Amino acid sequence: MQSENPIHNVIQFQIKGGIRVCFEHKHFSSAVKLIYAGMDTMAYLSLPPERITVKSSHFVKWAETYVRFPGAMQLSGQDLYAARNSALHTHSAHISKHDKDRRRSIEYADNMEPPIRISPNSSPPLLLVSIRHLMTAFFDGVDRFLIDAYNDPVKAAAIEKRFAETFHYYVADPETGDFVSYTP
Repeated sequence: MQSENPIHNVIQFQIKGGIRVCFEHKHFSSAVKLIYAGMDTMAYLSLPPERITVKSSHFVKWAETYVRFPGAMQLSGQDLYAARNSALHTHSAHISKHDKDRRRSIEYADNMEPPIRISPNSSPPLLLVSIRHLMTAFFDGVDRFLIDAYNDPVKAAAIEKRFAETFHYYVADPETGDFVSYTP
């Protein structure tokens, strides 16, 4: 079904939908990578209107503000940024030498309670994180972020402009062969 609503197309279909498909089909490393890429996108959407480039501090701030797990134990924005770098750049949970003094290494489980467990005997400390809870914390954070942003007309206008710059899909019209924009 076509929709002109960018929240549906970008957030629900493209970002959350891809993560759900990966998780449901047990493609857990892909789900984790898409979650972190989604956090990058949210950091981009949260930029002030005059900024066009996302820095690590924007990712950390967005994650600190919006990614919350049930229970007392939380991941810091720095933890999530280091985990993002590891997952996206090395397909691993190993943090770089540059990050070792400041951040904890994160490994993943598909589903567990509590959602975060710590192994204090490892150096640096190892956190085991439920992918299901990471996904839910991200999705809930996205929803809270959008509510906050759309309650501010300046932020809402900036987000709308950025939505227009996100991925657009084209399909060939079977009758004419012309490419037309496709909106799921």
